[in-house]
Amino acid sequence: MSLQSFRAARRKLERLKGSLVAVKMTEIIIEENVACALVELPQAVFCGAKVPHLTLGTRQNVPARHCNDVLEEVLSGRTEGITRIKLPKPKELRGKLDLETSATYKAPN
Repeated sequence: MSLQSFRAARRKLERLKGSLVAVKMTEIIIEENVACALVELPQAVFCGAKVPHLTLGTRQNVPARHCNDVLEEVLSGRTEGITRIKLPKPKELRGKLDLETSATYKAPN
C-alpha cells in the first residue's frame, strides 16, 4: 500500500473511530500459538491486513500480529497444526470501531 493510500484510509477510519459497527464472524482458526476469527467487514471499514480477522487469543509472549502470518499460510493451503471451525451461520458481532496499526504513524501537519 502506498503512503498516500495509507493516509487516505487512516483519515477515513479516524472519522469512523468510536462509531458502532457490525462484523460477521465466519470461521474460527486455531494454531498452537494463536486463535483468531475470520470476519466480513462493512464496506466502509478498511482493513490493512490481507485477511480481515479478530485475534481471539495468543500464547504468552506471542505477538497478536502472528495471526496475520498464520492466516496467510492457511489461505495458501497450510493444514498441518491448524483447526478450522466454519460457522454454520455467520455470527454478527457489534462493537465500537478503534484503530490499531503495527506501523508508527505521524499525522501530517
